[in-house]
Amino acid sequence: ATAVSAASVSAADLPRSARLTTACPLLDAALHGGLRTRAVHEIVGESNCGKTQLCLQLLLTCQWGRQHGGLGCKSLYINTEGSGGMTTSRLREMLAFHHAKGHSSADAMDNIFIQQGASDPESLMSILARAKALMDQHNVRLVVIDSIANAFKDVLSSEGRPSDALYRIMNLLKRYASEYDACVVLTNHVSDHIEDSAVHRATKRAEVPLHTSGRRVKASLGMGFAQSVTCRYFVSRLHGIRLNEREYDTSGCVRAFAVVFSPFQGIRDTNYIINQSGVWGIPDEVIKEADREPLASPIMEGGHHHG
Repeated sequence: ATAVSAASVSAADLPRSARLTTACPLLDAALHGGLRTRAVHEIVGESNCGKTQLCLQLLLTCQWGRQHGGLGCKSLYINTEGSGGMTTSRLREMLAFHHAKGHSSADAMDNIFIQQGASDPESLMSILARAKALMDQHNVRLVVIDSIANAFKDVLSSEGRPSDALYRIMNLLKRYASEYDACVVLTNHVSDHIEDSAVHRATKRAEVPLHTSGRRVKASLGMGFAQSVTCRYFVSRLHGIRLNEREYDTSGCVRAFAVVFSPFQGIRDTNYIINQSGVWGIPDEVIKEADREPLASPIMEGGHHHG
């Protein structure tokens, strides 16, 4: 299939899809009700912005019934970096909260297939080819690759651009999303934006400026890759604003979630924190209060029920 620029696609052009909740109403609102099935979603950001945390949360919420914003399905999590042990322990930590709230069953871990070691394009393609059996036989309807950039790091460093394998992988993921009414989520890295005048003139209309940690950055894997995803979201850290660590059970760091492009809604954003129980949006009034007074009282009720 030919890649179509996401900017040229409208929701009316896409087949009817379901929505997957993030478990947080504020994040769901930024996503116009949640992540759509039959779509490929990309979460872009630097390290320690919460990309993996959000993905792990989706591995749990996808199991919820559709009446609660889930897909009633199992999931495949492909980890191209980091430790499988850390992934499992963090999932169990999140699950304890979900289970205590009555959102997830105690055996929810059994519904998550975790695959390690996809550190190059060939091994990633091999895992994705075998994923068809999971989708056919085990009701897998959420596929997460965290991160897709890491599988192409050696290709990018040697050639400066992704190989044809990336486009084969993206075409396969889009086919899975469409044929199985599935939700595909990819995380991606950023690199410093170095402006080339000729390239800049050709792409400036297509590129939305991204800023994090006081510098301008761009998503890895290039414009061709960007045109093959349905939606792009950018996560970043807010500097100079911290919440009371004890009140919020968090490190105090506030992060921002923004929709860069999507056929389902216009550009929207929200702020969020990460704590032991998961990823939760923060209302604007709390941010404003925190800016004035570091010991602002939390308003967290909205983040602890089904979206």
